[in-house]
Amino acid sequence: MEEQDQKSTEGRWKKLKSAIITAATNVIGYKTKQVAKKPWTTEDMLEKMDEKRKWKHQTTTDAQTQYRKLNNELCRITEKARETWWKEQCDELEEMQRQGRHDQVYQKIKQLSTKKNGRKTTGIQDKTGTLLTEPKAVLNKWKEYVEELYNKTRNQTVLTSAKKVIQPRTMDQTC
Repeated sequence: MEEQDQKSTEGRWKKLKSAIITAATNVIGYKTKQVAKKPWTTEDMLEKMDEKRKWKHQTTTDAQTQYRKLNNELCRITEKARETWWKEQCDELEEMQRQGRHDQVYQKIKQLSTKKNGRKTTGIQDKTGTLLTEPKAVLNKWKEYVEELYNKTRNQTVLTSAKKVIQPRTMDQTC
């Protein structure tokens, strides 16, 4: 009797787990592999980086030697990959220039020369506690906050200046 309950509970758990994972994958997405920050980063380089991380915090002399070896090898591979990638980009630009596609040349140069802004909008809560994640909604919330902040400050200065009582000067006070 107990085995049937366990099987049915286990079966229900597996169904629930798969439903949650499916829904999360559909809504949020699924990250399958490590994303390279630079366009010239290869899969081999990512593997070497992972291997290098394993050796980094070990204190034995063999581990330190292995770490330095991997680090030097990774530097050589990275420099070679970066040079190759830039050469390919330059060749592509030269080809577009020869074909007379100047608009694409300028577009590609702009793409290569502009820095990508890594900022992402973060969530902020409104007065009711609802999380706002849309960039426009976040900006509006900040606008309201700053206006409210300055209105409070202005109102306080008006009140404090109104409370001041003008005292008559005495003969001892000078201008």
